[in-house]
Amino acid sequence: MDYSSMKAQKTKTKYHYDADVSVSRNEKKKIKKLSKKLNWFLVLLFFAIGFVGSFFVVKSAFAGDTFEMIAGDNQEIDMYIGKSEFYQTYEELGVKVVSFGKDYSKDYKVEYYYRYELTDEKQKVDGVDENKPGIYYAVYTTDALRYKSVTLIRNIIVLGGEDDG
Repeated sequence: MDYSSMKAQKTKTKYHYDADVSVSRNEKKKIKKLSKKLNWFLVLLFFAIGFVGSFFVVKSAFAGDTFEMIAGDNQEIDMYIGKSEFYQTYEELGVKVVSFGKDYSKDYKVEYYYRYELTDEKQKVDGVDENKPGIYYAVYTTDALRYKSVTLIRNIIVLGGEDDG
C-alpha cells in the first residue's frame, strides 16, 4: 500500500483517509490522553535513572578521599617521647589528604599547643620541646574543599625525670 498519496478528508465525526484507516474523535482523545500519561511516565523514569546514576557517580568520585594522620613506626597516632619510650625525639609525621581525587598531603597546616597538666590552660607554642615535659597537641587543618571544616589532633606526651615509664 502506498501511504505517500494519502490525504485526510474531514467529515462530521471521522477522518477518512485514502487508505483503509479511520480514527474517530473519541479514539483520538484516548490516544492523546494515553500519550500524555506515557510522556509523564518517561519523564519520571528518566529522572529516576538520572538520580540513581548521579548517586553512583558521586560515590565513585569520592571513593579514595581521606584526611587522616600518618601513624608512626609503632602504628600509633599519639606519641610518647622519653628516654625509655619508643620515641626519644619528636618528628612531624604529617597527614594524608585526598579530596576529590587530588592529593593535598603537602598542603596542610599544623599548629602546636602545650599544657603541663590536663587541668592547665593550653597555650600556643612554636613546636614540641622534648626537654620540657607536658602534653603537646599538633592540630592539623587543610584548605582542601571537602575537609575545610575538619580538624585532626595528635597528642604528644613528653615525659621527663629519671623514671619515664
